[in-house]
Amino acid sequence: MRGLLLLILMTLVILSDTTTKKKKTVKQTPKQSKKSNIDRVWNDKIVDLTHPFNYHTPLFSEKSAFYEKKKVADLKGEESSNAYKYWAVETHFVIYNSAGTHIESPRRLNSNGLSVKDLTFDRLILPAVVIDIEAECRRNRNYRLTETYIAEWEKKHGIIPKGGLVLIKTGWSNYWKNSEKYYGTKDKNIMKLSWPGMDAEAAAWLVHNRKIYGVGIDAPSVDRGQSSVLLALRQLYDNNVYTLKNLADMSNIPTRGATVQIMPMLIDGAASSPTRVFASWSGDGSHKSGRSIPFLTRSGVEKTGSNIRKLLLYVSLACYAYHFLLL
Repeated sequence: MRGLLLLILMTLVILSDTTTKKKKTVKQTPKQSKKSNIDRVWNDKIVDLTHPFNYHTPLFSEKSAFYEKKKVADLKGEESSNAYKYWAVETHFVIYNSAGTHIESPRRLNSNGLSVKDLTFDRLILPAVVIDIEAECRRNRNYRLTETYIAEWEKKHGIIPKGGLVLIKTGWSNYWKNSEKYYGTKDKNIMKLSWPGMDAEAAAWLVHNRKIYGVGIDAPSVDRGQSSVLLALRQLYDNNVYTLKNLADMSNIPTRGATVQIMPMLIDGAASSPTRVFASWSGDGSHKSGRSIPFLTRSGVEKTGSNIRKLLLYVSLACYAYHFLLL
C-alpha cells in the first residue's frame, strides 16, 4: 500500500513538471502596451544629463563656447505655386570641443591613451553609480571626494561594479547659468578657480580596485578648481579611464541600477568631444537600493518551483527504492 502511494506521488510530481514546461511554450497573444517607443526600447525611466549649447554656455576662456549663424530662406519650387513654398533653415556654429557637456578621453593628458574614436561601445553604454557629495560641497566649495568617503559609501550601497561609470554629484549644475558661481571667479583669474572634485588617491583606488571605465561630474572638471597639477585626471588617464564633464542635474538618478548611454560627436583623433549623455533604469522600485530579491521575481518563482518539484521527485524515488529493497 505504501509503495502504491509513493508511486502515485512520483507520478503527480512528473506530471506537474511536464505541465509547467508545456505552459512555458504556449505562445500568448501580446497585449497592447500603452508605453511609448522610448519606453519599449529603454527602461521605464530616462533622464538627460546634457546641457544644451547656446550663448550662455560657460567657458573659462575669452573665446565664445558657441557661435551661431542662421540662414532662413523661402524657396519656390519650379513647379510650385505661391501658395506652396519650401522653407529651410541652415545653422552654422562653432564650438570649443571641451565646452558644455563633453567627454574627455585619456588622450588629453596621455599621448598613448585612448582617443574619443577609440572608445568602444562597452565603455560608452555601461552601469553607473551616483556618489552624492552635494551636502559636503555646500559647506566647502573646494571639497574633494576621498577614498575613505567611497569606502563608507560602499558599505551603504554596495560594491561599485567593474567596468562601470562613477558619477559624482556635487550640485554644481545649479550654477550652470551663472559663470561666476560655476567657476568661482568673475575675472577669469586662474588662481581663483574654485569648484569641488576628487583627490588623486580616490581616483587611483577606483582605477586599481574597481576597474572602472569612466568618471562623470556635474562640475567643470574631476580635479577641483584649486588643483594646478591635475593629479586625479592623470591617475585616470594614465589608466585609460575617461571623464565626463559639465553633466546636468543628477537628482533624479538612482544611487545605483541605472545604465548610462554616452554618444560623443565622433571627431577623428580628438581628445575631447561634445556629447549627449542620458541615463535609464527600471521604474519598479528595485533600483532604489540597487539590490533585487531573485526568488520574488517571476523568473525566480518559476525557478524555485522547478527546484522544489525536482527535490520531491528525488525524495519519491529514494523512498520507493528503499521500500522496494525492504520487500
